[in-house]
Amino acid sequence: MININNQYSFYNDPFPHMIFDNFLDENQAGKIVDEINEISKIYSVNKVMGGRFQYQINHFNNKSFSSELYNLFNSEKYFKKLNNLLLSKTKKNDEFFYSDNFKKIVKKKNFYQKILKKTLPFLLKESFFLHMDFSLAQEEYVREPHHDRDTRIINFLLYLNTLEENNGGAFEIYKHKKNNISNLSKTPNLDNLEIDKTIVPKSGKLIIFLSTPNSIHGVEKFKPLKNQKRYFIYGGYTSFFDVNWKKNK
Repeated sequence: MININNQYSFYNDPFPHMIFDNFLDENQAGKIVDEINEISKIYSVNKVMGGRFQYQINHFNNKSFSSELYNLFNSEKYFKKLNNLLLSKTKKNDEFFYSDNFKKIVKKKNFYQKILKKTLPFLLKESFFLHMDFSLAQEEYVREPHHDRDTRIINFLLYLNTLEENNGGAFEIYKHKKNNISNLSKTPNLDNLEIDKTIVPKSGKLIIFLSTPNSIHGVEKFKPLKNQKRYFIYGGYTSFFDVNWKKNK
């Protein structure tokens, strides 16, 4: 049974994010690592982003520890909890918030929903779904500074093993050097950015953030010294339409 730690630190800048240092204990995180290793022997998936293998929930046994964790996140109750925590802190001027009313979590996109979006879009306006993958990253995995797609509401990363700082693979949070930028690119020019925070992966650490237009983040190139792998879970609560982000005034 999953036993989570709800203690966290909250940061407003440069965008609302929370860090749970020990969301899972090492034993629980290790169970998921073992399950990823097992399915990696059974299923073949394409390598992306230089060195990342992504496994979906359908790869796992529905009685697995990974499935139990997925079920925790894949609920309206848990989304509401995280959403309220993040939005309740966004009260400063120039901070982003959204006015959409997300109520119903549904299964990931399918053909039926694509038809609905084109023919009866109002039926999906208050619906959203969870994207969540279980990832194994090897040497050369890297993510350039970016913010996620416009349909993302909340993103999260859960690290399953601890890396040494000199191995690379740290999560990087960026901020723009200049305020009041009107055109927030999904992949800004590096000359316009500076690193606000660097987070070295630690077993059981969870990072959650609003996927605002200025939520620029990336991953430094992973260069393990002893052929170490980087195990983590990426998740995103996702709307069927672009999220309507606004700024406090």
